[in-house]
Amino acid sequence: MDNDLKIIHWNCNGISNKILELQSLIQKIRVDIILLGETKLNPNINIKFKNFHIYRSDNDARPGKPSFGGTAVLVHKRIIHRQTTLKTSMKSTSIDISINQHIIRISSVYKRPGVPFVDNDLRVLLNGCDWFIVAGDLNAKHPFWHSRCINTAGLVLYNYVQNLDLTVIAPDSPTFFSSIPNHRPDVLDIALVKLPHLSISSTSLNELSSDHNPVLLQINDSPITSSPPTPVNRINWKKFSDTLETIFKGKLPPINTHDDINRAVATLTSNVQEALENSKYAINNKLFYRDRLPPEIINEINAKNRLRREWQRHRDPATKRQLNLKTTFIKQMLATHKQDEWDKFLFSLDTSDGSIYKLNKNLLKKRPATHPLIGPNGLTYSAIDRAELFADTYQQQFTPNTGPILPEVINSLASINDAQVNSNDYTTPGFIKDIINHLPKRKASGEDQITNNALKNAPKNFI
Repeated sequence: MDNDLKIIHWNCNGISNKILELQSLIQKIRVDIILLGETKLNPNINIKFKNFHIYRSDNDARPGKPSFGGTAVLVHKRIIHRQTTLKTSMKSTSIDISINQHIIRISSVYKRPGVPFVDNDLRVLLNGCDWFIVAGDLNAKHPFWHSRCINTAGLVLYNYVQNLDLTVIAPDSPTFFSSIPNHRPDVLDIALVKLPHLSISSTSLNELSSDHNPVLLQINDSPITSSPPTPVNRINWKKFSDTLETIFKGKLPPINTHDDINRAVATLTSNVQEALENSKYAINNKLFYRDRLPPEIINEINAKNRLRREWQRHRDPATKRQLNLKTTFIKQMLATHKQDEWDKFLFSLDTSDGSIYKLNKNLLKKRPATHPLIGPNGLTYSAIDRAELFADTYQQQFTPNTGPILPEVINSLASINDAQVNSNDYTTPGFIKDIINHLPKRKASGEDQITNNALKNAPKNFI
């Protein structure tokens, strides 16, 4: 389902040279959150994924030695979340999201082979949250989650799960395919889950280039997200002015009472709003483009996946060599395609329409992640609850403080209320036009959604 939360957890065995193919998989199945294990990233190296925020837990760099271990969480920019820093002996990266007013902690974990499994790590990861997903390569084997055999880590994990009545989700097909010929495939990539009243499925995907298959977790609900971006529209001011001029050509009704004034103001506001709506037109935003993969690359990826399945089934060295060649070729195709698309996008920019300046602004000012707010009742995720929190805060801040009654204040208010207005002082259209001309342009509209630009472009008979 389109509204399902889709999470991929994957032992990538080094992510630096697999970014483009992971991005192609993200496009293919529209993933919301990616949990990566064994990223092997140097803390000084920065990586980016389009439309995703990245949180990493890297091992310290070792001079003269390659990077090892590490975990990361990629979360889509539309999902409201916060990073949670937890200290565990095994590598882990965690975030909190909200589904149905429940906070869910999602953790990417990786335990190296041969390192003892410490169940206290799980207590730290699960502490303070009722709902959670802990997923990754724990190098723990047990038939309870479809592994072929039992190892020490698997036994410790199994006892911990049984004592706390937790659920272990794992595919019913292998997720790990060792490059050593006499090692049989097995299930190493699992997820510890506690999601009451929600169903979750786990599928091993025959995709990407690693000795581990990525595992897709699909949950039948969706997290709280930020509002989608508003469409980019412009106003045809010539059409707007002509529309208002046509509306106000006739003789206006007489205004003699306060009710007549209120009706006239309401009619005027409605006419301006309608003219603005009818004068809108959409523009082609050059800063937004989709890097869709062409059919030839998709066909090559499908051919690579068929070779990968064949190698996993028969373990033929000749098939493995073909698979390696195909993988290298696809990486080159993806890199060339990405560069071509970027060059095409740059050539489409123009100084006359301001698109090049908007690109520069977007590159220099990155939009930060949308985090929940802390209120009196804990974390607040939904837009309505956050708006109410702001309203309550401002109401408390701007509540008048009762003070002593000052005679000079009372006398000043009385003189203002008793002042007589000269009924012979009338304004003129020219005076009103002068006020409008001096209004600043780049100001937000009020409750009526009528901007200063709309008033500046109104025809003479409107005034």
